[in-house]
Amino acid sequence: MITNVDPAFLAAHPATPGGSFTDRTYYLDLPANYDQTKAYPVIFGGGGCGGAVVQNGDGGGFNVLPTDSPLAIQIGLSYVWPVGAGACFADGYSDTPDLPYFDAILAEIEANYCVDKSKLFVAGYSSGAWESYMLGFARGGTVLRGIATAAGGLRMAADRPPASGKPFAALLLTGASDTENPFTGPTGSQLALDLVLQTNACVGMATTPWPTFAGGMCLQYTGCPAAYPVIFCTGGGSGHTDGGAAYKPAIWTFWSTLMSP
Repeated sequence: MITNVDPAFLAAHPATPGGSFTDRTYYLDLPANYDQTKAYPVIFGGGGCGGAVVQNGDGGGFNVLPTDSPLAIQIGLSYVWPVGAGACFADGYSDTPDLPYFDAILAEIEANYCVDKSKLFVAGYSSGAWESYMLGFARGGTVLRGIATAAGGLRMAADRPPASGKPFAALLLTGASDTENPFTGPTGSQLALDLVLQTNACVGMATTPWPTFAGGMCLQYTGCPAAYPVIFCTGGGSGHTDGGAAYKPAIWTFWSTLMSP
């Protein structure tokens, strides 16, 4: 149950039939041989548009690790959309219901499972990547340690919640020829990258190759704080890509080697 969705949003944007913005589903994958005395990282995953209402998060959304991995608790985010909107996350509002949805899931997970609060992450593809950017800027530093995106973009400032202003680690992927969510443009991932660099107080635009992700060309910005690295990758000549089989292992490698703030 989500108790703090803005009433003005609910009045203006009723949920598509079969969905609810205040009674929502998420999907939980506990680690193999889960140990209640061990604190685990938590990974939230969001998938692309086009899924069935409520059930679209089944399978992890954008599961960074395999099912039943012993390394982390994984959460599949399930999107609900307003009547007349596309079957995607409803992240493009300053009073988006997806922010209290995230907060409610995290509170429930922390109340019932053993969580390492210093290792909370969110990743997503396409609509899930837009969601990840929204959550990163709204909860980065205060809650989220890092994000990873594939083929997303950044809402205009008036269409996203207030930012925390705190830094967070980021691994960002955009297909070189993505025409659905292109790199440039008023909501392109170039703006997202620029805002991450600004938020993290990175100095200059110098980069060095980051070879861990073999599926695409990656550059790490060398002027960023060591605890808050920023890496930007292109998917070679690919279009609207999720990075393929090589990208998710690279995400976990990136997150698991982060320095403590």
